[in-house]
Amino acid sequence: IYDAAYGGLGAPSPLVAQGRTAGLRAADGLGMLVEQAALALNRWTGAPLRDVRTAMKRSVGLPQSDDPFDSDSGAD
Repeated sequence: IYDAAYGGLGAPSPLVAQGRTAGLRAADGLGMLVEQAALALNRWTGAPLRDVRTAMKRSVGLPQSDDPFDSDSGAD
């Protein structure tokens, strides 16, 4: 399950929580938000995408993994 919602940091959305309770892999939209912002900043400023992405993920406490299911604010 991939929920585009990215509510509170550290707490999964209800959909993500229900999916995990059902034994499914689930992620919220925080990783998607970070990726969209990183791409925009890269295009606006020319800053290296890898550096921008790394800094943004670090700033919100996300792992540096490319797996979208590792990129949610309520990771197990």
